[in-house]
Amino acid sequence: MNDTLDRNAFWKVSDHARRTYELPYPTDDMIGRVQGELGYVLPIAYVDLMRQRNGGMPKRTAFPTRASTSSAPDHVEVDAILGIGDALKLSLCGELGSAFWMKEWGYPAIGVYFGLCPSAGHEMIGFDYRACGPEGEPRVIHVDQEADYRITDLADNFAEFVAGLVDIERFARAADALPAFLWRTMSINAEVLRDDRVGGLGQFLNLDQTLAEGEVGWTNKKLFLPQRWKVERVTVGNGVVRLNAGVDGEYVLTTQNIGSLSFELLNGGGRPSDNETQTIWIKHAATRPPIE
Repeated sequence: MNDTLDRNAFWKVSDHARRTYELPYPTDDMIGRVQGELGYVLPIAYVDLMRQRNGGMPKRTAFPTRASTSSAPDHVEVDAILGIGDALKLSLCGELGSAFWMKEWGYPAIGVYFGLCPSAGHEMIGFDYRACGPEGEPRVIHVDQEADYRITDLADNFAEFVAGLVDIERFARAADALPAFLWRTMSINAEVLRDDRVGGLGQFLNLDQTLAEGEVGWTNKKLFLPQRWKVERVTVGNGVVRLNAGVDGEYVLTTQNIGSLSFELLNGGGRPSDNETQTIWIKHAATRPPIE
């Protein structure tokens, strides 16, 4: 993979990515220790990529799918790829590494979880060793915790997965152009929830949409909210989802702004700060800004 993949074209360069995910280049000894702890031989293509940069955030983050998930009807998204080691919380054997998601979040013990999704733990990308055994070439899969840990096959191997990643803006533009019948407020349930587990979403707006038989569209969206907001009321009807946050303003979601709002909230990788989150909500959805 090192011979064919342009490092600068694949990896996103940022202080956040460097501090949160990037480990020193893995030695043979480190690779052996990590494989021993995980109980699986890591794919050669994955090891080659980690020898180029040991953990980080890819520039192209979307992988097209034929099956829908709780986040999107036609793709899954990977925010970060965990590196080989244990020195960072978000590394394969770190505090929030592969074993954590199986032990603390109940993900099926079918292999190694290496890819983080924007849903902050409610979806993961992993290596599935069920068919090949612990020393074979695993498939790459998406596991959807919100859909009772439903498994979606993505690629036959890691090299195929990397080659299949595309720019998320392709789907953001498509989301903005979705026809109105895929935004039917009579079929949408909206509520403010909290997930304060380690690696959780914190406070967020949860949207569930029920589709009729044969329809294709989104079924679930999770939108970060500022932690300091005290949301007084969420209402659904007349084509909009209206969120009243008291002194922090009033916001309206429609089929025209939901795609761009969702994309910008998730685009930076990880959870934006409270101020960044509020700025994004004001930009896309405010009908009454916060009271100064």
